Amino acid sequence: MRKSILFIIAMAITSFAVSQENTLKKDKVNIETSTLSTKKLTKTNSVENFLMADTKKKEKYIKFSSSEFRLKNNIPSDFPKYNDTGNLHSDTGNYDVALKAWIRNNKTKYSEIKEIIKF
Repeated sequence: MRKSILFIIAMAITSFAVSQENTLKKDKVNIETSTLSTKKLTKTNSVENFLMADTKKKEKYIKFSSSEFRLKNNIPSDFPKYNDTGNLHSDTGNYDVALKAWIRNNKTKYSEIKEIIKF
């Protein structure tokens, strides 16, 4: 009889341990799923923020490229113009590179217009 009681207690403890282990596994899966969802959401937000930043740059760069803005603010004719190919990231990146090169090569002209264009 004593062996039977010990066996039942051992089975109960084993059953409880297995149950706890399964609960921990489920919790781990839920945490991993939640973490992946958060990572995807963060990545999506980062991409959206990146696109918003490029969109704002594009608007500013198109403004700087307009003939009206250039004439009104005495922007030099060799100041870079935005070339819209439809690839937002590439176009803003190309303009950034061209602008930095122009500034590096035209420090005097840039100092005259930097308050107008405010990067």
